[in-house]
Amino acid sequence: MHPNSSPPTATYAAVTVADPQPALTCDAIKHESPARATHLRSPPKQPTRVVIRFDKTPTDQPKPVRASPLHLYKAISLALADCDIGNAALVAGVQWSRKGNLVLRPATDTCTAKLLAQQFHRIWLAIRPLLKLSEDYKCPVFETDEQWHSVVFHGVPMPPTRRAGAFSSDLVDISLQTSGASHGVLKSYSVLCRPEDFQARDSLALRVSLLSEVDAAHLIKNGGFMAGTWCRVSPYAEKLSISPPLHTP
Repeated sequence: MHPNSSPPTATYAAVTVADPQPALTCDAIKHESPARATHLRSPPKQPTRVVIRFDKTPTDQPKPVRASPLHLYKAISLALADCDIGNAALVAGVQWSRKGNLVLRPATDTCTAKLLAQQFHRIWLAIRPLLKLSEDYKCPVFETDEQWHSVVFHGVPMPPTRRAGAFSSDLVDISLQTSGASHGVLKSYSVLCRPEDFQARDSLALRVSLLSEVDAAHLIKNGGFMAGTWCRVSPYAEKLSISPPLHTP
């Protein structure tokens, strides 16, 4: 999904909002530190937007009405009004994507995509009525466009059950920590093994996606443990995945 192929983003510098109702104070506002103004190397790419993923909802769920970006922007600004610094809003723009997802862009001087995503509950309560969705409609996934780094563990022992579901997120997390990969967050993992090979092979390959580039580089250089066995680790080359991701937070 690329915002360039979507309708123009609706941005509004001044929006009239009523006095907000008492709510929890947001203290995760972005601040610039003069002491960190100089970087010895380029900092990692920061998320630039939040995507509300309606394309990940079950197919039997109703689709949201494509409400006006202006109305959605006003509703979100009102919901987050007590998080503002002075007259500066946290959200800079709202747009619909071609896939039917809603894209939120933070006001870069005062907010980050991560902060917007953390406010998913308040944002969802504000926009759900505008989307003509019922109260029991499950809140969709709020994702940021963070860069993830995927690696492949080779020679992972075949589980006794010979099923991909035997690999839990806890098992993968513990294996990563044992391997010295402790800086980042586990995004997802998937088994790279054809269904017919589960009964014939003694080992398989496991793709793991991490937030930390440092962790990924460490594993590629040194290898790592997975399911109690030391494995060779290589960069993941994009290709047809045999199984869907087993864990996506």
